[in-house]
Amino acid sequence: MALLKQWRDMAYSETANKGDLQRLWADYFQKEKEIYAQLLKTPDKEVKGTVKELADKYEVELMTMVGFLDGINDSLKKPNPIEEMEEDTKVGLGFDKELLYKNMVAAGADWLYELEEWNDIFDEDTRKALYREQKQSTTMIPVPAAAARNIRNAVVKMHNGLKKTASRTKQAVETFYEGYNCAQSVFATYADCFGMDREMAFKMSSAMGAGVGRMREVCGAVSSMAMLAGLKEGNADPEDEEAKERIYLRVRQMSERFRQEN
Repeated sequence: MALLKQWRDMAYSETANKGDLQRLWADYFQKEKEIYAQLLKTPDKEVKGTVKELADKYEVELMTMVGFLDGINDSLKKPNPIEEMEEDTKVGLGFDKELLYKNMVAAGADWLYELEEWNDIFDEDTRKALYREQKQSTTMIPVPAAAARNIRNAVVKMHNGLKKTASRTKQAVETFYEGYNCAQSVFATYADCFGMDREMAFKMSSAMGAGVGRMREVCGAVSSMAMLAGLKEGNADPEDEEAKERIYLRVRQMSERFRQEN
């Protein structure tokens, strides 16, 4: 079995224990960050070697390097044959600096595009310009495209009894492209409906981004959809079991519709 398929089967398994997957990704993100920190110190030097040699060089397990090669491939000047990679396949890490930075922004990987090593590659104005360019781009990589779709669908689910669905959908997606996470983009869109200012809404929902604190759990758009449902239809009486079940049912129904469309 090709290495890439092994990695994807393991990392994106639908049957694996959630806790095991969380630990796998937490470990991967840390190792990924460390590898990028080393690469960015010499951005014009192309690192080459076999998959196994690179894993040894960066002191990571073979599967971690396979995942890294999968993630960086779209940012390379010359993509590697990742679909057919084996341990002895020769690969290179010659990356396009601007493309890599923008792809990190597009993926919402602030732990990568905020690495201090970028400061020696691009000045602050250039980084800000690349950030804005990527956020405003209509040719975004799959992660933010899917996030934008999730935001649109979450806002549509919330439309009943609230104002101007179409304009709010547009507002939510534009907010996401400004740099806010999925949860903030959905929640702040309806802040005015509940007498809340946008700054407070951004703060309240900020921790729900990237699947709750970047734990890759429930999508932030869904979390905010549930919080908004609570503000609109929730109960404040701990003894009102009927109201409690009503809001739980409402969230389950909305979440199921969301799941079917995503």
